[in-house]
Amino acid sequence: MFSEMNDFSNWLNDEIHKRGWSQNQLAKKAGLSSGTISNITSGNRGIGAETCIAIAKALKLPEKIVLQKAGIIRPDPDTTPTLEELNYKLSQL
Repeated sequence: MFSEMNDFSNWLNDEIHKRGWSQNQLAKKAGLSSGTISNITSGNRGIGAETCIAIAKALKLPEKIVLQKAGIIRPDPDTTPTLEELNYKLSQL
């Protein structure tokens, strides 16, 4: 469990950095407290499905990807995160 939480924290920190956002910006976009985001990104707090969904919407990523990264659902062996993201982006057009 700790390893999954640490992996998610690292992944989320990377996503925040890729966008040039601060943790506070993600918190506002996700409708979460900055303390919640800080605890998640530092690995001090686990994450539930509702929080994952809020983060997914803020990051404009499919909920499935964030839920998989958090270890809440298992990855689909027939797809990749990149393919999932591309399909999601196409569906938004």
